[in-house]
Amino acid sequence: QNQEFQLLAFRFLFTLSADPFETGGFWLSDMDDHFIGFQIKDAAKDLHYGWIRCNLSEDGQSLTIKDYAVQETPGVIIKAGLTTEIDEMALEATIYSQNTNLYFSFNRPPNEAVAFSIYNLSGQLVFKSDLTNRYSWFDFNLPDGNYVFELKSEEINKSIAYYIAN
Repeated sequence: QNQEFQLLAFRFLFTLSADPFETGGFWLSDMDDHFIGFQIKDAAKDLHYGWIRCNLSEDGQSLTIKDYAVQETPGVIIKAGLTTEIDEMALEATIYSQNTNLYFSFNRPPNEAVAFSIYNLSGQLVFKSDLTNRYSWFDFNLPDGNYVFELKSEEINKSIAYYIAN
């Protein structure tokens, strides 16, 4: 069905001297739990993402599949190794800045609005907003310095020290 393919694993044996050595990146046979990410199309031609956990044989010629999972919701990523429903996962946030933009992403959509606040080191509130989407960004220009970011809801209560450099 798929006319394109990708080499998933490699293994080389070098014998440049009396002592041969091998390289294979993360695909050496003495390592367990290799992950392969994949995507498939359903009958409606929507993409679903998944992963396969496998081990490599000693000779590097075959894979043994240990387990796998496919995300049931089209277009939604799945974390490699995740076997529980995404709604059962604790809400986690990733925050980063670039120039005057501040970006947020959650590992899953929040069930309710997450109150987001930024405090300077004097304890003054300098920004407040509600985050309701899985991905958000703000364009504002705070002076360079240390800040405390606070995320609060029924699902998450987290304070993060963050340095902003424009």
